[in-house]
Amino acid sequence: MLLGESCDAIQALVNSIFQDATRQVVIITIPFNCFWSSLCCVGKGCKRRYHPSCLDPPLDDVAYGDWHCCFCVKKKIELGVYSVSEGVDSVWDAREVEVRDTRGSQKQKQYFVGYKGLSHVHNHWVPESQLILEAPLLVSKFNGNNQIMKWKEQWRTPHRLLKKRLLRFPERQDDYHNDYTGDISDCCCEWLVKWCGLDYENSTWELESAAFLKSPQAQSLIRKYENRRQRAKRAASFSQLDKKKGPLVKIPKPPAGVVPLMNSFQLSFINKLREYWHKGRNAVVIGDQVM
Repeated sequence: MLLGESCDAIQALVNSIFQDATRQVVIITIPFNCFWSSLCCVGKGCKRRYHPSCLDPPLDDVAYGDWHCCFCVKKKIELGVYSVSEGVDSVWDAREVEVRDTRGSQKQKQYFVGYKGLSHVHNHWVPESQLILEAPLLVSKFNGNNQIMKWKEQWRTPHRLLKKRLLRFPERQDDYHNDYTGDISDCCCEWLVKWCGLDYENSTWELESAAFLKSPQAQSLIRKYENRRQRAKRAASFSQLDKKKGPLVKIPKPPAGVVPLMNSFQLSFINKLREYWHKGRNAVVIGDQVM
């Protein structure tokens, strides 16, 4: 019996076990954190859910940003990023351009659109005739001057790389659990990108093969990320060798002289940050999470 939220990785493992008639007694060990947070794929038509620890390779926590399962990522690589989007979800601008066809040169109205589950770097211009078929209400809203927020060019510029995710692509869904033994050569990476001018909730996972990640600026961000990781590893190694460092003692109450309105919730964040520091790891409080 499985408790907590449904997880496709665990369900696939259970199904494979019950299909094996040679097994008499089966003991399934489920990680404790499987009963807590889970990731839901936002890919088009996909409703798969996974606990971070059940992924292969596992994620150490639930990061910000729309997330795609390995099957949708594989589809994204083979068919393009728009294949996993539910479609246009925003219209940001309009223009008229000259286009040539069999009838000669004509004026064509185009709209600059964004797609659900994709970052602004994937926005592009779409002919009016196409958009009216795909999203007539968005066209009507835009032409009715109901557009409050204006699109900004900086939204497609990466500001910081938050995480690096190794990807594996099993051939079948029931292969996707922690016993997957596929060749490491079928792996690639995704980066969790925080964008300029947007908050962390708008961070997105982007394929390492994306064109913008080849730019000098993005390559600099990759080097900075790797350097942070190396410094954190060295700090962790030094902290393990430091025998003089005693056990961490949590702060039971706010020290004298601090803001009197500090509550226990805020104090727990301070203790959590001290715990990360004690282990030689970097951390930052974002919203109600420590990353």
